[in-house]
Amino acid sequence: MVNPLNLCERLIQGWISESELENLIDFEYLQKFASRNNMTIINRCDKKGNKSYRIVRINISVHYISGEEQKEFSFLDLSDLHIGDPDFKEELLRMKLEEAVKTGVQYVFIAGDIFEGIQKMMPYEEALATQYRQLDMATKIFKDYHLNYYAINGNHDYSFEAFGLHNPIHLLENNLRREGINFNFFDTYMMDFIVCGVAKRVMHIEKYKKNKYEPCVIERINRFPDREMIATYEGRQYPIRFFVCGHIHVNMELYYERKKIYISQPGSFIQGNEKCERGNFVSGEVLGGKIFRN
Repeated sequence: MVNPLNLCERLIQGWISESELENLIDFEYLQKFASRNNMTIINRCDKKGNKSYRIVRINISVHYISGEEQKEFSFLDLSDLHIGDPDFKEELLRMKLEEAVKTGVQYVFIAGDIFEGIQKMMPYEEALATQYRQLDMATKIFKDYHLNYYAINGNHDYSFEAFGLHNPIHLLENNLRREGINFNFFDTYMMDFIVCGVAKRVMHIEKYKKNKYEPCVIERINRFPDREMIATYEGRQYPIRFFVCGHIHVNMELYYERKKIYISQPGSFIQGNEKCERGNFVSGEVLGGKIFRN
């Protein structure tokens, strides 16, 4: 078996076909090695269904929103909108955003996959047209709701790169800021936010499940060394108390007692054939460091 670190460096530089990768390393082992080293594996398919893989580094950066002088905040957690999917439920998303405006939600966190992206090979011109069609749809939705948005990447958002196109969330951020909307995009799969003196991690999680008795998000949290479950800003350390998980299309909330973390898994805004495709959201507020669900 090849040196996994060397293979990861090669995968960061470019795509490797599934058949070649299988001859080089056990895929499950590579997934574990990558996640332990803050890397995630993404894939794409050609029109014949042949898969290829590459790796993206995840740097756990910290964005400071507010400190303890702000005693409370309200939030709305979203993920997996998949704008551009034929089954995307625009009316549900609009309803949730309108409710957020009416109730005075202060922060909206989006844990990846704003866009459906491109899931098959096609000519560059067609890919470009697809990008702008999805971008136009997203701009028209978000510009109607004046909220503070904080969004990260998802694997579908990243799919445009295979065609040499810019990530459309960058373009969405520019469009919305011209409309006076405070939309903030962070080009990563994982980001820590300090809000009200509380650390909140937003992540588009890798999808794997080895223990049928545990949710994927619990498995992923347990893979973080203790030192990586702390957000550091200007020399001060903030233990992660919120964990917002995108990519898994099932709405779920739980409190992980062993790690003292409140987990939010917002679900999906597409209506597929699978029972797990549930359009949903999570909202609530924090008062004095305690979480209250709306």
